[in-house]
Amino acid sequence: MPIGPTTYFGKERVFVDREACIQAFRENIQNSGTKEYNVLFYYGIAGIGKSKLQKELQKMLDEEYPEVVWAAIDLNTKTYRESGTFLITLRNKIQEKSKAKFYLFNIAHAIYWKKLHPEIPLLIENYPLIKEGKFFSKMIDALNEFGPARLVWDIINNAPDNVRRILKEQAIYINVLTAMEAPEIEKLLPGFFAADFTDYLGTDSKAYIFIDTYEALWEGLRDKGSFHEKDEWIRDNLIPNMPGVSWIVCGREKLLWVPECDPDWDMYLEQRQVDELPESYCQEFLEDCGIENKEIRDIIIKASERVPYYLNLSVDTFEKITKKRQPTPEDFGKTQPKIFDKFVKYLEGNEIRALKVLSAPNFWDRELFEILMKKFDTGFPAGAFSELIKFSFIKRDANGKYSIHQLMRKSLQEYQDSTDKKNTHQFLLAYYSNKIEDLDIKAITPEHETALTEAFYHAKEALEAEDLLNWFISASDPFYRAAFWQLITPMYEENLQILEAELGPQHPSVAT
Repeated sequence: MPIGPTTYFGKERVFVDREACIQAFRENIQNSGTKEYNVLFYYGIAGIGKSKLQKELQKMLDEEYPEVVWAAIDLNTKTYRESGTFLITLRNKIQEKSKAKFYLFNIAHAIYWKKLHPEIPLLIENYPLIKEGKFFSKMIDALNEFGPARLVWDIINNAPDNVRRILKEQAIYINVLTAMEAPEIEKLLPGFFAADFTDYLGTDSKAYIFIDTYEALWEGLRDKGSFHEKDEWIRDNLIPNMPGVSWIVCGREKLLWVPECDPDWDMYLEQRQVDELPESYCQEFLEDCGIENKEIRDIIIKASERVPYYLNLSVDTFEKITKKRQPTPEDFGKTQPKIFDKFVKYLEGNEIRALKVLSAPNFWDRELFEILMKKFDTGFPAGAFSELIKFSFIKRDANGKYSIHQLMRKSLQEYQDSTDKKNTHQFLLAYYSNKIEDLDIKAITPEHETALTEAFYHAKEALEAEDLLNWFISASDPFYRAAFWQLITPMYEENLQILEAELGPQHPSVAT
């Protein structure tokens, strides 16, 4: 991207397509009262537009359903991934739109915080909940002293009637909480939060909670403990304690709550994939952003693989170039560093290394995956095939072959060591060449044709021009003798083009 000043508040860019996703949300609103629990999960690769979709859905609630109380949390903010901070932030957002009180949760969280930081006094500078009122300030004073639970109960008994009613009806056992350690109390916080929320809104009012960047809960933790324990506090402790509330969640990978956690989620969880934009909508978006040159638009769309994040980056590039000169088609179509960063965010180092290796073949199956993982020192277990294919950027075709989303694949290939890249292609060249060695021309199968095609692809990356031609003449000989002209003629012609480009049209290897 060209260097230039950043535009922070430019023209808002048009929101296009996503009719199916929006319709799913409308139906969710209409049916929200028919299910005790209601989770709508949108998933898709990085940059596909999930966050923008959430904002559009929130805008829809404001404009068409003003009676609905909603709040949104983005787990891209690292501190929100800790349940206590998540709930405090959610509480604040809910209170911005309603008069909900969280007496029970506030007390439990204060005890939790004090247990977590026994050396730090609860002051307004480091614990903003103190602003909740005189009653809560007295509670804080008692907790700072960490006196007997009886003192806290005396404060509760002298609290206003509405506070005393809530606390006694919910049966918060202060003496039990003060005897607990911080991790034990943390597990109870979602339940306390839910009890206060339900006490205010009931179980039949319409309320929506949005969670974005759900995959961030696993950042740096994929290889630690159980996979499903990372979101257990949301899945098992928060949502089930808030009947009647609808949850709109966005993440990169499809949730595996069914059947790996509880088959009952099948009744309450709906999942929708967010796909690439149709080309017509890409054209509409770029035109609306002021890119009138169709050749430039076509290059951007082809390079973007119709992923909105890439389209937006290209518009940024267009706008910065326009401030200095007229943009040309040559300015576009390149892989941008921000794309690679976006794709690999929240991935572990061994996952990134494994994906770089897997970006070399056009496709792979379990056998080839295991061979590559054993051959190259990625640190990713050869036996973890089923874990890798859960990622939304891994595509499976009708023949059971797997591949990486093309935009991500290009980024992985671009941002890897050239020697490592060539070594992978050399290995794959040998792998596929072995499949067509000593081939009987009467026994050629479609699998052999595929092997030649893939071997030729890797040979172009691994060999110099003359070596490529010599290899091809030898490898394609059985197909030549079997008259597979339609298969080998385009490869031969491409060989000549490569030779001419590298050696010149007068070179003997080209002229003959």
